[in-house]
Amino acid sequence: MLHSVVSELLSNILALNFADKVGGIVYPMQKEIINSEGGTVVKTFPVYGNDPTVCESGDYIEMLPDSDLKSVIYFESTPESVVSCGNPVTSNSTLTCVCWFNLAKINKNLRTGEGLLHLVANSINGSWNITIGTTVVHTVLTLINIDFRNPQYFAKWSINEANKQFLIYPRDFGAVQFDVQLNYGICEDEPIIDPLC
Repeated sequence: MLHSVVSELLSNILALNFADKVGGIVYPMQKEIINSEGGTVVKTFPVYGNDPTVCESGDYIEMLPDSDLKSVIYFESTPESVVSCGNPVTSNSTLTCVCWFNLAKINKNLRTGEGLLHLVANSINGSWNITIGTTVVHTVLTLINIDFRNPQYFAKWSINEANKQFLIYPRDFGAVQFDVQLNYGICEDEPIIDPLC
């Protein structure tokens, strides 16, 4: 359910004039790449399942920094823990919104992306009633932390040394962490799709 809720919240972020490539919850995908010696190395990238909001072909979209873009914004999550499996179902999780900004493309006068990070946080922080199919999901996102310029979010991905330039000025980055609570009812004759129940 969390993946569906996040997909519905993407439009709030896409409404920001600097939001270029925006994706939902990513997962690691590994690819074998041929190196300069003709051997292969395994690289790990964050990918997001293609969504109608993004005009790209293919089943997956790589969510790595790109100098042609103003920004790359995506989510990482912890597994949902079901607090109550009755009716309504209640689940909690932690959601991290990872943001990379190309300040030179957004506004040449910007010296930091910290304000942009706050705008992203404010665009989804709060309480929402989101309809997924026929189910209304009461969603509460509570801001936990804004983690500015912590490279840990990119350390797990295969970004080669030449691409590490994406983490220095005029680029900037950070992450926003939220506690997420979902409450939704299930009709008695409706099958339970959520494997957590």
